[in-house]
Amino acid sequence: MDDLKMCPFCGCVDIELEKISELPNREELFMARCQKCDANSVIGTKEEVAKAWNRRVFFIEIPDSNPPPT
Repeated sequence: MDDLKMCPFCGCVDIELEKISELPNREELFMARCQKCDANSVIGTKEEVAKAWNRRVFFIEIPDSNPPPT
């Protein structure tokens, strides 16, 4: 699973899935890490980590519909 988007913090495209745990009879656990700024993701399966890393949240400014009285 190497379909990881660029880092949302620095724009680097060198993102690696790092295995952080390998226990007998358990799922392997991973995290995504930016190789430039060291930003990292949640811990989980490869699929969970990729989905979380690739999710982007956009913030928009909503005008105040009830401005304070002058």
